[in-house]
Amino acid sequence: MSRYEKLLASERPTHDQDDFSAKHPPMPREKRAKLFAPFDALTGYNEALDEQEIVWQERAEPGEAKRQELDDKLQQLWRLYKERKRSGKWAFEPPVVTVTYFEEAPGQDGRGLYRTLTGAVVKMDLTHRVLMLREGDNTLQIGLCEICEYDIG
Repeated sequence: MSRYEKLLASERPTHDQDDFSAKHPPMPREKRAKLFAPFDALTGYNEALDEQEIVWQERAEPGEAKRQELDDKLQQLWRLYKERKRSGKWAFEPPVVTVTYFEEAPGQDGRGLYRTLTGAVVKMDLTHRVLMLREGDNTLQIGLCEICEYDIG
């Protein structure tokens, strides 16, 4: 048996009424747990690293065919929105839509991320070109010009 195997197999040392136990009383369990708590010496450093890992994308401009497809889906969603609101079904069954939209990142010179969100349509405002979606307790306002895909469900 090697020297290290002997150490691993040995019992924890005990100090019964000797000089060591008088100078170093056992530490309470609560204080020992604090020794192993996570420590962030550089506050905000991990968040800065996470931000550096994000791969920002350039906004893709849709072609004429894609614009027409988006406009057709927007008109379909608008008709569904108006029909449900007029018939009284609106309070119980708002239209649900999945949208993929471009979210510009601050300080990234027009670059950002494409995000996909599924939610109930809270409001459609064609004058201000805004779509408001509710996902759970969150309501998000998305500019119609930022949306690059609709899926009406």
